[in-house]
Amino acid sequence: MYYYHLRLYRIADVDIAIVEDELRRLGEFIKHRASLNRDISYYTLTFVKKNEVNGYIILGGRERDKIERELEIIMGFIESGFKSIVVKPVKSIKSKEALPIPLSRNFFE
Repeated sequence: MYYYHLRLYRIADVDIAIVEDELRRLGEFIKHRASLNRDISYYTLTFVKKNEVNGYIILGGRERDKIERELEIIMGFIESGFKSIVVKPVKSIKSKEALPIPLSRNFFE
């Protein structure tokens, strides 16, 4: 299995309501993509607090090319359509504990 990680960042000085709205839109987009790509697993994690937003999207699957293509599609969607969220690929995960999950909140709520 291959896994790719994306990290979501919030632009400073953007209203939290805008961020939450864009996260909902992103969740709908990921649901749509998941229905089209049954052989790719999508894992999403967001943490929204008063002045902080942390998020991860993890894509997993058996075919590296399909996952890389899907990664580019999701990054392009975020970069072209969102004003309050920036996405960057995570180059390497040093340990399995690198993705903390306290007080987590899912896109799909």
